[in-house]
Amino acid sequence: FPRIIKVGSPIRPSFTANPLIQCIDQPVIFTNTTNVSGINPPPLFTWFFDLPKSNAADGPPGSFTPTKTKTYSDTGCYDIRLRITSKGCVADTTLTRYVCIVLPKADFEFVANCGNALIDTFKSKSQGADLYSWDFGSGATPFSPSDSIHVHQFSTAGTYSVLHIVKNNATGCVDSLRKTVNVGVSTIGFTADTLSGCRSLTVHFRDTSVYSNTWRWNFGDTASTTNTSSSKNPTHIYARSGSYTVTLVINPGGDCPDTLRKVAYITVYGI
Repeated sequence: FPRIIKVGSPIRPSFTANPLIQCIDQPVIFTNTTNVSGINPPPLFTWFFDLPKSNAADGPPGSFTPTKTKTYSDTGCYDIRLRITSKGCVADTTLTRYVCIVLPKADFEFVANCGNALIDTFKSKSQGADLYSWDFGSGATPFSPSDSIHVHQFSTAGTYSVLHIVKNNATGCVDSLRKTVNVGVSTIGFTADTLSGCRSLTVHFRDTSVYSNTWRWNFGDTASTTNTSSSKNPTHIYARSGSYTVTLVINPGGDCPDTLRKVAYITVYGI
């Protein structure tokens, strides 16, 4: 007897976004407008929010939800894709350069004064900023176009939280970045949780310096592709036997760097 094969009509995913132009770290709301009525079993949906910068999906396929919220931490225009999976069939809808995230993007660096450890110079490295503001814990300074470089004197040595706020006149967007700043005369030091052992020895290093803000480690393991690190408290694996000299530079490239070298600090045994 003849059989009838039924082929369903195609399902095309659809969606909208609001707003289409947004500031950094502000929400964009995506609305799934796909018509799923009468579809059984219910289809699954997969969102892709970061194309073409990343092909990663926003989590595994999931059931229909009316809205999804996404915030972006970087500027640029993004392709958005919504994928539907139903009864083994897959369909995509991609809207090119659909959502654009605009400037500014806040960033800054700070430079210590070796002659007076309580004075730091703060330099804005923000992208697309027209107005600048700083908050050292007692309230933000007024927005100013000439305050991209700010000299601040702290009352005492210690650890401070510094907030930099920037604004772009054309977009009206505001962005901010907070960093922890160690203020005072720096002294250098470090320790390791183990000083000797067999090959493939894992060593956890700990910076014990006072008022260090950046770090450059050299583990003395020249055969390793991970012989250096810029972390505060790094970990290194010594794969080969031998004796290793470890060097730490605090505040490298700044005005007040300091170096500590421990000769033959790590010993690794093995045949």
